[in-house]
Amino acid sequence: MATQQSRPRIGVLVLSPDFVKSFRLFHFRRKEMESQEVKYVGVDCGKKSIEVVRINSENSLERRQFSTTESGINNLLQWLTLNDIVGLEAGSQSFRIAKSILNKGVQVIVLNPGNLATIYQS
Repeated sequence: MATQQSRPRIGVLVLSPDFVKSFRLFHFRRKEMESQEVKYVGVDCGKKSIEVVRINSENSLERRQFSTTESGINNLLQWLTLNDIVGLEAGSQSFRIAKSILNKGVQVIVLNPGNLATIYQS
């Protein structure tokens, strides 16, 4: 049996009861949405604002900006769809936002900015 070379981890799954519950909910909803098109969303969390870019099916970019307040995060959650795959960097507010997105049933990948050089080289 051939062994596979280890690849750098791109995402991080935080195993807490809330995340596991959300992860199961995501898989249930993802099966419902398999026939629809997946869109990728990049999120940059700042102190006062959240910059978001979605790549649409026509490869066009849809840019949005939300505040980091509860109402801003709720607006972000309303804007996201179950077919989105969201990537955001690990930071002070990222895990709070990632948890909210997971609770909606949207897939989230939290990226460690310290690993970007490793990811870039692979």
